[in-house]
Amino acid sequence: MLINLIKYKGKTVNDVVDAMHEKGIKISKSTFYRKSRNDDFTFGEMLVIEKILNMSMEEIDHIFLHTCY
Repeated sequence: MLINLIKYKGKTVNDVVDAMHEKGIKISKSTFYRKSRNDDFTFGEMLVIEKILNMSMEEIDHIFLHTCY
């Protein structure tokens, strides 16, 4: 789901990982993919991803909290 949202927002995983590095979150591309499959992001990582992708509250709920509307 997160990977699809990244593509929808016109970005790549590399863009997101690079932006996370700029914000002080060190994560590899492979770890990002693993965490996106297993929903294993820390709260801090979620906050940074939300800001990078300019996510709406609905997107945050759906991607990270698995709330369906």
